[in-house]
Amino acid sequence: MDDIDLDLNDTAIEMYEFNKKLWELIEPHSSTKHDVLMASAVLLKTAIQLYTVVLDDNDISAMLSHEVSESIPVLRKKLQNMLNRSVH
Repeated sequence: MDDIDLDLNDTAIEMYEFNKKLWELIEPHSSTKHDVLMASAVLLKTAIQLYTVVLDDNDISAMLSHEVSESIPVLRKKLQNMLNRSVH
């Protein structure tokens, strides 16, 4: 395994841990549609604010309209699978 693979693995682990912490924070605010929309809006606003630190407006818009929108079906399926596993 080369250094790039190790870096990718470390990044994936770091992302997983960060995502896990966010879910622990969000989960108590997910019992109603209002709660989910509020939490989503706050997270989206925060993400865009963070992007403004390292990207220009055109890059942010391109990312949101292409990469992010194309990932929605995949993310929806992963979340549905996760929810189905935790319910059963």
